[in-house]
This record gives sequence, structure tokens and C-alpha cells, in this order.
Amino acid sequence: GVTLDLNGLIIRGSGSGIGIKPGAGASVRNGTVQRFGTGALVDRGSVVLTDVAFDSNFGVGLEISPAPGETAPAVVLNGSLASVSNNALSGVVIASGAGLEMTGASAESKLPIQRNGAVGIEARGRLKVTNVSVGESSNQGLLVDGNSPVEVVDSEFNDNGGDGIHIRGAPGASNLDDTTLDMDTEDYGFVMTGVTSSVSGNEGHGIHLGDSAQTTDVSAFFDLGIVEGNSGRGVLMEQKAAPGVDCGASAGYPGCTGATMHGLIIRDNASSGVELRTSYLIPRKIGNLRYGLGFTSNKIFHNAIGPGCSAAQTQPQVRVVGPPGQNPAVCSAAADEAACDSLGNDPLANQHCYWSGSSCIVVWDLRGAVDC
Repeated sequence: GVTLDLNGLIIRGSGSGIGIKPGAGASVRNGTVQRFGTGALVDRGSVVLTDVAFDSNFGVGLEISPAPGETAPAVVLNGSLASVSNNALSGVVIASGAGLEMTGASAESKLPIQRNGAVGIEARGRLKVTNVSVGESSNQGLLVDGNSPVEVVDSEFNDNGGDGIHIRGAPGASNLDDTTLDMDTEDYGFVMTGVTSSVSGNEGHGIHLGDSAQTTDVSAFFDLGIVEGNSGRGVLMEQKAAPGVDCGASAGYPGCTGATMHGLIIRDNASSGVELRTSYLIPRKIGNLRYGLGFTSNKIFHNAIGPGCSAAQTQPQVRVVGPPGQNPAVCSAAADEAACDSLGNDPLANQHCYWSGSSCIVVWDLRGAVDC
């Protein structure tokens, strides 16, 4: 219940220890914490940090991690003067079982998480960021690697030394290979929305979904935003699990990846705009409307070309390197075109099935609409 008002002053350490360790129900406001081993550690209860800057600490700027036997700590970080920058290790670390909500002043005045020595934000617990700018981290801007929901609204991940956003675990409520899949936005493990969202100028890929070492499923929803000028691919989607495995809760989330992508502008990346390795496209649903396709209204252009309009294109705009995640037997069981179409065009189906003229096969479904 204590409120600590720093009145614009600085709490400065000598390179070790913890700058602030607030108790449950505490509030800290109006000041800077710098040059400690850890700027702040929250390990219990609910804590509010308003207009606090965690700057130039020798380890992590802000760490949220439950102490043994404690209930899940939850932190709110906000205010026009709040920031987490220039720390030697990651800017923000959210351990499993913990939670953080960060909110910047406005879309034009985002809360800065800048120039941190490892990852801008490491999220293994719950996270929601609105109007936040994560940039110039030595590694990823945002690393999501857990079982808790993560939501990004009108935020940017620009000029980081690794991937702008790397999602290694965010299963949500999905069974990716469930033929009756009917997901609302809140059912996804990771959600990014907002017209001012951007993932730009990163040294790795812009958005990287899954990888060969992921330990749990990923289900991600992207609605609007721009992915541009990254040194790798604009969007890379892959998974650890082999095609056709049982994905989702019924199999203990074995390492499958699925995503719904709508309204992304993907341009001027050094490699392919989108690369699809083995994984799933999840049909899109908004409210009670089921659009039935997982990759709609995206604009993908001028990738793998370089400046200007005369350079040779070195990679395709959309590159497919492997089969979808779906078990081929689901499609091949359809004996005729009508049966195959009922799988591929059912608004609730996630089957990636297509009639080739002689058989029903698994494909990547990149149509903008069912009738295109």
C-alpha cells in the first residue's frame, strides 16, 4: 500500500543489487532508477509504476518474477516519462506466472524500450503493450516463449539486432489441426493489431513464428501494421513438429505453429516478403463473421530487390519451403472434387485441401477470398 514519489530524483547504485523491490500493492512514481544490478524486481502482488525510467542498469532494467510461494505478480508501467533503456542485459523480463501491462502516452508518443544489451522484452508470462516502441536492442525486440497470452497494440519493434518479433511459444486455446476450429481473437496466444504497429529495420527477420527448438505451440493473429526494411524475411513461419502431428491441447502443444494474417503491408525486406515452412494458416473470424481463410488482404511487394526499381529480384515475394502442417491423409480421403471442396472451402475448416483434377491434395491456401 505504500506510494514512493521520487519527485523527479534519481536512485543511483554502484553496479550491483536491486534498485527498487516494491511490495504488494505499492506504487512508485516520478523518477529514475539507474546503475544497479537490476533496476527493479517485482516478485509479489500488484504494483503500479508511473513515470519511472529504468536506465543504464548493469543487468535487467525491470524484472517481474514470482518469489517461491507467492501469487503471480502483476505490474502496470505507464506515464509519459516512463522508459526502460540502456540496460546491459534485457530491458524487461517477465517470468512464467507473472504479468505486465505497458502503456505509452499516445500513438505519437510511445513508451520507449531502447538500446538494451540483450532482448528488448522477454515475455514468458502475460504481456500487453500499447503505444510502446522497442528499438536498438542487441538481439530480438520482443521474444515470446511461454504459455501465457501476449497482446501488442499500436506498437513498434524497429532497428533491433535480431528479429523484430520472435514467437517461440504462445499456444492460446487452439488445436491447430481441429477441423471444427472456431477461434475468436482472444483465443490466440499472440495478437498484434493497430494501424501504427510496425516491425522495421531489424537485423534478423521482421516477424519470426516458431523455430526448430520451440517447446510449445504458437497461434498468432495479425491485423494491420507494416513489416518493412528488415535484413531477413519480412515474415518467416515454421514449426518444430513434423507435418501431420496431433497439434494443440489434445497433444500437449507439441511444437506446431499457426497464424492468421490480415492487412499486413510487407515490403522492402532484404529476403522474401513471406516464407512459409511447415505450419498452418488459421481461418479468420471477426465477431460472428467467419471469413474462412487465414491469409487475407496482405500487400507484399518490393522485397529482395534493394533500392529503386531496376535492381534484380533475388528471392520470391512469397516463398513456400515445405508442406502445410496438415496431415495429407485428411485431404486424400476425399474421393471426388465435391468432397475435397467441402474440406477446402468450409469456413470453419482448417484443412488446406485442393482438388488437383484427379485427387485431393494438401496445399497452402493463399487466396484472398474463397471465390478468388
